[in-house]
Amino acid sequence: QRVMLHVEVLIRAESPGGECTQLPASTLVVNAHGGLLASSFELVSDQKFTLISTQSGKLVGCRVVRVDSTPDKKYTIAFEFDQPSPQFWPVTFPPEDWQVHEENVPKYR
Repeated sequence: QRVMLHVEVLIRAESPGGECTQLPASTLVVNAHGGLLASSFELVSDQKFTLISTQSGKLVGCRVVRVDSTPDKKYTIAFEFDQPSPQFWPVTFPPEDWQVHEENVPKYR
């Protein structure tokens, strides 16, 4: 289930020239698997990036699913987390379908 939520975040990504860039963005819609960002920074489909919460300092790996541009040179970026991360978002009462079941969480040693 999607939740309309405005959260200030940072996008950390590699530019086409190979430089690591970190720029501000904000969410429009979020869910347990990713969301939709508004940004002045253009990413490309399938590009990997790190999303950083400016509130909590949490980091999560992501992949761009789709990018749309607006006439004023802004971008909306649909993205998905590398793995479900409902706790990344500051949502007090998450929808029931945001529950991550133990069998779906990779085991790290």
